[in-house]
Amino acid sequence: MLSDAIDAYCERTDASFWSEPLNALTNIAFFVAAWFVWRQLVRQRAAQGPHGDGDLVALTVLIALVGAGSLAFHTFGTRWGMLLDTGFITLFLLTYVQRFAVRRLGWKRVASWAAVVGFVALDLLLKRLLADAPLNGSQFYAAAFVVLLGMAGWARWRRQPGEGFWLLAALVFLLSVTLRSLDESLCAVWPMGTHFCWHLLNALVLWASMRALMALPANRTSPGAR
Repeated sequence: MLSDAIDAYCERTDASFWSEPLNALTNIAFFVAAWFVWRQLVRQRAAQGPHGDGDLVALTVLIALVGAGSLAFHTFGTRWGMLLDTGFITLFLLTYVQRFAVRRLGWKRVASWAAVVGFVALDLLLKRLLADAPLNGSQFYAAAFVVLLGMAGWARWRRQPGEGFWLLAALVFLLSVTLRSLDESLCAVWPMGTHFCWHLLNALVLWASMRALMALPANRTSPGAR
């Protein structure tokens, strides 16, 4: 049932609305990240003029929705809240991969969606390979880490801007996944858990990922939405 209560993290001790105050409040970080990305978009518009950045606006909105979905999950603590949480994260990831293929690789529509299919296949493969690892459900994010590293490697190989942001995103994401995975195992010694760190660090990951995607050589204009 969608209304079933879910207790997945140390901080939650009962089914009440405010049983995870740290996990709930730290979702503010996603809204802050979305705001900083929006400010950068405004600066780029002022410097370059209108250049088809509707997809970047959509991704920025998705960052805020990730925060809203996570907030719903960590307050209501229900299955429908969890679906909102994971749903918006998944939508951001799939959209980001598609826009990377278009904006940075220059792929056309069909090829860019093939990249999304490839990402999903990688995700399913890694979740199967890591099924028995003590990751507290973090297998879901393994493909995202691999792809962030791959994007940083591509930028370095092709001498494209954004390498530093993608590398920062990958390294911070590795730390955040580690802390997310440790949450349940530390309940006895750290009742607040470590999941709130996942929110704070992932807000930085999303900001850095967007800055990398938005980076363009000075002599190029954005390819915009295709």
